[in-house]
Amino acid sequence: MANYAEILDANDWDKWCDKYIDPLLRKGEYELIVDEAAPSVLVFPLFKEQFCKDLIQLCETEGEWTVDRHEFYPTTDMLIDKVWMGQIYQKVINDFVRPLAIWYWTLEGRQWNSLDQETFVVKYTTETQSHLSLHHDDSDLTTVVKMNDDFTGGGTFFSLYKKTINPERIGMAALHPGAITHRHGARPIHSGTRYITVSFCKMQR
Repeated sequence: MANYAEILDANDWDKWCDKYIDPLLRKGEYELIVDEAAPSVLVFPLFKEQFCKDLIQLCETEGEWTVDRHEFYPTTDMLIDKVWMGQIYQKVINDFVRPLAIWYWTLEGRQWNSLDQETFVVKYTTETQSHLSLHHDDSDLTTVVKMNDDFTGGGTFFSLYKKTINPERIGMAALHPGAITHRHGARPIHSGTRYITVSFCKMQR
């Protein structure tokens, strides 16, 4: 059986979360684990390192990278739907990211009862694409998860705040508003391969 088989088996959700989700996040210990790295840019542990290793292996083994999926700011990326992770990641966003956002920003209304998401894994290399130009996201909220650390450089640069977010630990996520206030780009890497998982999240309308 392939090493990534367990990441696709979420029939026992508690068991899956035991293996892959940070335990303090599961308990809602937000005040202990959430840092505001820049104005309204939250950094927190989302996944255990094993999740990141398994998802990268799944993508590199079973998926196909695209380079022209985005019209204006294309990346070398892969929709997680293409590797059968769409429904699982949707549940991760709604069970763990959405409650944190509601807590931090005091979000109100039924539109926050559920989030739709478009999630994709991005791959930066020095040979193909090492950076991404400044842009706004087509989202209400965006998460960016650090998937590996065998690269140099990189990070997400927020131009208004002159701040680069590049968490130390694998599995850490950054969460920020999309659309207007948080123009950002990916700083170039200098060596290795940088993987991140990006979710464009939208509230119900």
